[in-house]
Amino acid sequence: MRTQLVTGLPPLLLLFMIAAFCVGAGIFYRVGMRRRSHVAMISWGVAGALVMAIGWGAYAVQAPPVAAIFTGLILPIWLFGGLLGMIVGLARQALRK
Repeated sequence: MRTQLVTGLPPLLLLFMIAAFCVGAGIFYRVGMRRRSHVAMISWGVAGALVMAIGWGAYAVQAPPVAAIFTGLILPIWLFGGLLGMIVGLARQALRK
């Protein structure tokens, strides 16, 4: 058996999904650590509304496949990473007090 270099769209897409999750977690972790809980939750809600609006807009204009993958997969993963980061940030903030 020959060992093949893992290239192509699926591994690249997986790397983008991991990166989006980590970036979202990092951004909202900082928001959760620095802001009060209700402000952090409102900011995540606003980000969620923007992600949904961008996704709906891409669907409404029948965006090309790359944009559809970005708005339908990458942005929601970024948002869920942000939710996890915000929860961890708020928990650490509560433990510090």
